[in-house]
Amino acid sequence: MDYSVPVEARKIFLDGIISHPAHRNLPPLVNDIATNIIFEGNAAPCMPMNWRFAEAASVLKALEVTLINALVEHKYLAKTGATRIDTDRANLLYMAALLTRVDPDGANAQVPPPLDQVCFLAF
Repeated sequence: MDYSVPVEARKIFLDGIISHPAHRNLPPLVNDIATNIIFEGNAAPCMPMNWRFAEAASVLKALEVTLINALVEHKYLAKTGATRIDTDRANLLYMAALLTRVDPDGANAQVPPPLDQVCFLAF
């Protein structure tokens, strides 16, 4: 089988985060919600980055949505549905810092800036 970013992200999320022995005190609700996270996207990384950034960003987003859904279900007694995480778009989490322009006066604050003012890095 070839390498797949969504498959690896799911494996890291469920085996490396949710089922990790250090997290054995998580409420059972979190484990149930975690199984409703669906990772989708291209099998190959969409951006040439080292250290499995696409998987790491996707797993961070999955953990975030799992904990938020657990809080919603606990507080409002409402069932949350499945959540889809696009591994290609989650990888853009690391690019957000490059797309932000700082304007000390705040007069021209735009996040993100217009595309004609963005400096893209060549890989």
